[in-house]
Amino acid sequence: MKTAGQISMNYREAIQQARDLDTLADKVRSTANDKVEQSMQVLSSGWKGNNATEFLRKYGQLKQQILDSAKELNAIADDIRRTAKIVYDAEMAALRIAQTRKA
Repeated sequence: MKTAGQISMNYREAIQQARDLDTLADKVRSTANDKVEQSMQVLSSGWKGNNATEFLRKYGQLKQQILDSAKELNAIADDIRRTAKIVYDAEMAALRIAQTRKA
């Protein structure tokens, strides 16, 4: 059986992993909103015609897919936090029960 310290450490590690995913999602979102958008503006100012329009449409779809991926990373981070809390609470309850039975 895990100790209270091990349970707490596992919980903190899971929460840190969720934070890391949130940070990654922020970077991905920032890239899509800044660099991809800037590239689209540069292309649209210097490239005209049907091919340019079609390319920019597809590039816009790519930008949306990148933003959707960032949302998915945030959702995964939220799932990790929720699951970590459930596991933490269950393991601490099991530890309390085990300690009560020993006494």
